[in-house]
Amino acid sequence: MKYDEPRFKKGIPTLYKGINFRSRLEARCARLLDEMKLKREYESKAFVLENGKELWPDFFLPELNTWVETKGMITESDIEDFIDFSEEFGYEEVGAETGVVLLSNDEAVFLHGNFVFNDGTGAPDLEKLSLGKCSECGSYFFAGEEGSYHCRKCKAHNGCHDMVKREVGGLKDLINIIRGN
Repeated sequence: MKYDEPRFKKGIPTLYKGINFRSRLEARCARLLDEMKLKREYESKAFVLENGKELWPDFFLPELNTWVETKGMITESDIEDFIDFSEEFGYEEVGAETGVVLLSNDEAVFLHGNFVFNDGTGAPDLEKLSLGKCSECGSYFFAGEEGSYHCRKCKAHNGCHDMVKREVGGLKDLINIIRGN
């Protein structure tokens, strides 16, 4: 990963399905989520971290209890912010099965959902992103590269889900996978 490299470009605002996205990357991600038939909410909520920083995750996928943030380049600072977000808001907002996906065109990171327990302890696992497809309901889901997989939509946990791709290389890779290229 290319951590702490300067960001040179601002996003180009892009209209897709009546929504003004802040960048073409966000619009491409929205289109991909639509192609995956995943319900999405765009910048539905702001969060203020204990350090005072405000985060507006790009997408919330309510069926998967997963937040998705797109970045031109994923930096160490981005990862630290979303680890803080996960620790401070993950369990409180949508329960212990929350996940955070950070996507650039060429990189994909997954913060595992079982990171905060009922007593508030725990820490997120930072892993490469994997894409799964439920053998029960046919829905796509995001997961880390290791461990046991279950569908976040129908909750099936039969151990035989198809892992479409382990270690997804970023948004470009996801688009190629879903479109069969």
